[in-house]
Amino acid sequence: MKAGTNILRSKENRVFRLKELLWLLAACVACFTVLIINGSILFYFDSGGYVVQGISGLSQLGVDLSTGTDAASNAGSNAQAPLNDGNNTVHGSRSLIYAFLLALLTIFAHMDWLVLFNTLCVFLAVLLPMRVCLRRYNSSITLTRSVSLPILLSSLGALPFYTAYAMPDVFAAILLIVTATLTVFIRKMQYWEILLGLALAGFAVISHPSHFLMAVLLVPLSAIGSALTEGRGWWLTPLLMLFLVIVGSAERFAFKLAVEKVANSEVFYNPYLTARLIADGPGLTYLKDTCPNPEVATCALYDALQLSDDPMRLTASHITFAKNPSLGSFKLMTEEDQRLVGQEQMEFFVNVIKHSPTSIGLAIFENTLTQVMRYKVDMTIPSESIIRIALQNPRIPDNTFSAGRLARTQSWTVWFYYGHTVLYAVSLLVIAVLLVLPSGLPGRLRVMALMIFFGMLVNALICGGLSQPADRYGGRVIWLLPYMATIMVLFRGVVSRDTEAQS
Repeated sequence: MKAGTNILRSKENRVFRLKELLWLLAACVACFTVLIINGSILFYFDSGGYVVQGISGLSQLGVDLSTGTDAASNAGSNAQAPLNDGNNTVHGSRSLIYAFLLALLTIFAHMDWLVLFNTLCVFLAVLLPMRVCLRRYNSSITLTRSVSLPILLSSLGALPFYTAYAMPDVFAAILLIVTATLTVFIRKMQYWEILLGLALAGFAVISHPSHFLMAVLLVPLSAIGSALTEGRGWWLTPLLMLFLVIVGSAERFAFKLAVEKVANSEVFYNPYLTARLIADGPGLTYLKDTCPNPEVATCALYDALQLSDDPMRLTASHITFAKNPSLGSFKLMTEEDQRLVGQEQMEFFVNVIKHSPTSIGLAIFENTLTQVMRYKVDMTIPSESIIRIALQNPRIPDNTFSAGRLARTQSWTVWFYYGHTVLYAVSLLVIAVLLVLPSGLPGRLRVMALMIFFGMLVNALICGGLSQPADRYGGRVIWLLPYMATIMVLFRGVVSRDTEAQS
């Protein structure tokens, strides 16, 4: 009788483990769906720049590229000066660490493997709060399902487009998840969980300058959230966030040092902020009232803007990138003037604020609001021009990128936009209802939901308010709405295992 019972239990355990494995497999496949359908990784203009910069940097550091593909070896040997983008400058908007990652995948594996790395990081980020919740609350759900369900629901939105994207955008959402988790649960986390969270958030911060700026604004936000949940230990999370900001600053300093000392070049930043201020109006008004002035380098850009009367030349993207005489301005200037304008943009920002503080505030608010409403996945799909540039660039190894099956011009993008809008609207409604209900949801999860929401606003402020509102920037974090809504539903009505009743 006892042997029969043991056999039955063993069979039940095998069935249980199989079910858990299927849940995990389903969530993994969901993150891979876009890669499977497209047949290759998605990419952007900058994706190729990361690869070239990474190969050049690895070559300069003495990494033997001959052990990789022949195309990668040739690309490394034929590269220009290490890290150099030409004109003796290196674009500062690209993270050298992320460039190394893409280069290593290109040389020693294949770019499509990036989706595995991105998916693993997403799973680890989601795992952290779920482990703490299951320890703290009396939920009957398993760890595997508590991790898989939010990812499955998020994969109905933009998530699989960003796990299959050769850009660091998915780490913006990972940064927000980790920050929210540390804010509400840090004193309930094990040491290795805190270290894992810091590793994920640290990589996110150094993977793109916009993530670094987000981390800066998340410091005070985490302090407020910690004060609502941690009491005496409220300072711990903002202290760790400040540490991440220091890590990001160190990466920028090391990048600048490597460019100047190793590559004998100069870090160059495109004048995104300057272009945004001009496009919004206050920057253009300041230049009209100030120029000509030899002490203001941006006056050279103002002169270039007068070369055409086409109103479209005043859009931020045309100011920064256009080379057509009727639309271009910055790219038509001399290399020295471009360098000076790029260097001056922070000083230009401060001067414009002094000149028109109210107008600047309204413009930033309007751009942030515009960014919040933009979340289509279209920008993750390479356009014909992006494909042409990537495939024809001799410095990018062969077979790194391919056109893929998906195309922006197909009608499926419109239907996806409608479907995603419904998903996000329902998720936002669920979050709002559960936040407003007087009971049924642990207080820490309420604060976590608010941290995620305000973190998304920080993303909109940095990317849209201070740069250029774009669907890509909204889509990279919007999937956090179904993610958070799922977690709140899963843990609604639970009771804390601590002496607190509903904390």
